[in-house]
Amino acid sequence: MPPSLTKMPPSLTGIRRDITGDIIKSLGTPHIKDIIGVRRCGKTTILYQVAEHLTSQGVRAKDIIFLNFDDPSINAASFPELQKEIFKINPDISHIFLDEIQQKTGWERWVRTLYDTNKFQRIFLSGSSASLLSQDMGRVLTGRHITFGAAPFSFKEYLMKKGWEDFTPDFLAYNKDKLLHYLNGYLESGGFPETITILLQGTFPQDTAHPLR
Repeated sequence: MPPSLTKMPPSLTGIRRDITGDIIKSLGTPHIKDIIGVRRCGKTTILYQVAEHLTSQGVRAKDIIFLNFDDPSINAASFPELQKEIFKINPDISHIFLDEIQQKTGWERWVRTLYDTNKFQRIFLSGSSASLLSQDMGRVLTGRHITFGAAPFSFKEYLMKKGWEDFTPDFLAYNKDKLLHYLNGYLESGGFPETITILLQGTFPQDTAHPLR
């Protein structure tokens, strides 16, 4: 079981995503916040950005916990075991982030119980589009959740990743040729954050790309 969040590493939050602002605007509602999207589009980073905002608003970092269900040890634990270990770490944990929740069979009813019994002040989920749009989720969590669709970087977010800061119309018009050059790079990367980072670094890890044989 991972410890509760004690410090937000800057490398985890990346550039501020537009969807993060939408989620923050919804924090005044009690609903479960679920973020859906294809893998590698940045859902985990978005969760960290929301957590960073919460700590900036006075939520103690130790009262936030992340569970990543891609982790075999977490996925293998039963729901009662998970809940027991969570509160063993800190009985005052108020915010729970459940990443790649679709990996855990039966998660919908567990999350509904957490919500209905007010175990946490706020619950956040992330997962693949197909799994989190299932009929079972719609039936079990009806009226209890707000869904946010995550996508790869927009062109504006891509420019921000490259250090672009001025988006005024005059500046954009003046730099039209540079924008067209960056647009080609954006289209090549598909807007996926990890691919863009690799391209900016100019290196490809062994498990990311290899020559055809």
